[in-house]
Amino acid sequence: MPHTSPNVLLLGDATTAEMRPVLAALRERVPADSLRHLINKRRDAASTVQDGWFPDLVVVCQNWPDEFSADDVLGLIRLFPLARIICCFGVWCDSDGRTRAAWPLAVRVPAVAAESRIGCELAWLNHAAPVGAAAPLPLTASRREIFEHDFAVQSVPRNDITCEPADRRLARVTVVSPDSAWRRMLESALGSAGYRAGNLPDDPAPLSAVLWDADPWDRAQSDRLQACRAEHPHATCMVFLGFPRPELFQELHAAGANAVCPKLAPLAELLAQLESLLRQ
Repeated sequence: MPHTSPNVLLLGDATTAEMRPVLAALRERVPADSLRHLINKRRDAASTVQDGWFPDLVVVCQNWPDEFSADDVLGLIRLFPLARIICCFGVWCDSDGRTRAAWPLAVRVPAVAAESRIGCELAWLNHAAPVGAAAPLPLTASRREIFEHDFAVQSVPRNDITCEPADRRLARVTVVSPDSAWRRMLESALGSAGYRAGNLPDDPAPLSAVLWDADPWDRAQSDRLQACRAEHPHATCMVFLGFPRPELFQELHAAGANAVCPKLAPLAELLAQLESLLRQ
């Protein structure tokens, strides 16, 4: 049988700064004839059923709390009981998992980290998930199951990356952060992945990458980051924030960031992004 791409339904406003990367990720991975975008939520979603078109994956853009009511969510699940669902939420919705119960916790993912979840869901729907990859989360997954799933998930290869993996043994990486526990966690993960990480004052090799904790971001942080970039002009710089906000991205890139990442993103995803940047 010929291979067909999964049908994907995008609901909500994807034109905001936070949601544009979600739309870009879908357009990159899903053929145009398999992707539909509806802004008016569940009411318009019902029209796809009347047309005889059923999504395999529903991706929702939630820009503010209570944008989708509990009735909207339940109606969506009833309307597409066999579809996988992802709710990509913006920074104003970060506390919804504690203060609201409209969306099952298993479907919620920060918009800034949604590309990885979208890639994993599409890989499963395309029967192309890597061997040993974590199975998709059920709607009833607990917080512990969600945490274990997100931190065990393996990065799904992108079609536009075809070069050979970077030689990690030659890559010297430093982590700059006042949070000693977070710094040690990253250094341990980098070391396990084969990088030369940590405080290596006697290492003559040039610095390959700087992982910079930018919380809290202010003028002093900007000056320190720019000084670091001036000292190591050829090093890749990944900047980390607890709550990455799109309005900061341009400022962070101007200060020298090659990439801006959430501090609590899965380690496998961060390591995959670091290797991609080093290859470039």
